[in-house]
Amino acid sequence: MKILYSLNTPCLVVDYRLLLKNIKTMASFVKKSGVNIRPHFKTHKCVEIAKLQIKYGAIGITCATIDEAEALAKGGIKSILIANQLTDEHKIKRLLKLQKNNNQVIVGVEDETNLALLNDLAGRQKKKINVLIEVDTGMGRLGRVPGADTLCFAGLVTKMKNINLLGLTGYEGHAVFIRNKKERKEKARKAMKLLTESAKLLVKYGVPVGIVSAGGTGTYDITGKISGVTELQAGSYVFMDEKYRSLIKSFEESLFVLSSICGVRYDGSYIIDAGRKSLSSEFGDPQVGKKPILKMSEEHSNVQGSKVFAGQRVLVTPTHCCTTVNLHEKLNVINKNGSVKVWKIHRARL
Repeated sequence: MKILYSLNTPCLVVDYRLLLKNIKTMASFVKKSGVNIRPHFKTHKCVEIAKLQIKYGAIGITCATIDEAEALAKGGIKSILIANQLTDEHKIKRLLKLQKNNNQVIVGVEDETNLALLNDLAGRQKKKINVLIEVDTGMGRLGRVPGADTLCFAGLVTKMKNINLLGLTGYEGHAVFIRNKKERKEKARKAMKLLTESAKLLVKYGVPVGIVSAGGTGTYDITGKISGVTELQAGSYVFMDEKYRSLIKSFEESLFVLSSICGVRYDGSYIIDAGRKSLSSEFGDPQVGKKPILKMSEEHSNVQGSKVFAGQRVLVTPTHCCTTVNLHEKLNVINKNGSVKVWKIHRARL
């Protein structure tokens, strides 16, 4: 495609047709399954893509940081879930500023001290903060112990005058990359049983649970069919990558790093101008087509192959789309007619 030779390398390129196909595929699945999708912003960090997801049925957007939430609110997204804990005063004050213009902003909570601070700061401004209690479903990161501990904590939350408890959230991240589908199903279902049984326990004791939020790209078609789960937070499905593509065939790879060949070596390999500063290797080295990258340095990579020439453009498939996007400032979105739109990536991490 000639348009690739007009772009400075290394850079991110997105196939718009495949991006849209992925969004529609997920929209179709959640509609048939009777569950909502609140996709994760951390994958693409792009307000334009978030708006596309809303257009095709997403009830809101999930994000990881207060800075991402601010970018979404500024971009016109009305319902935002920060699937994380905001534990310092400065970030909580920024959260409270977002609660205007009919925005619904929700944040995770799992700690008594944090809960008290949220309640106190909201009270000072005569506002209320919407929360989901995070439940540890087996990942071992954050969250209350499922069952009685979650119920006891919910009792504390409901006593806070300036806190609205909307439900529960729990991420089965320990299941999403299990290669064996049967084992992945078993692990995800076990995790979601902990979450949904906790929700039932709260309801039994008079605590309303309107939202039960979970799910990743690797488990979307498992978690999305479990009774009691109300919404999915999957994110990577819009772009996919080598890691997920080896597990999930429902979605297409739409994100690539465009690179230029710097030179051809005598040993049957060639050098490209994309290295660790433009390609994440968190889940292993990326690929050019089906050819593996042999070695990576900061600005270059060695790729197996010899029937190429200096200046030739190649498309590199990341092994992890989220951490690769985080290394760049813009997406070059290519339409089927060859035109390019440049969409901003919101890279701030605060």
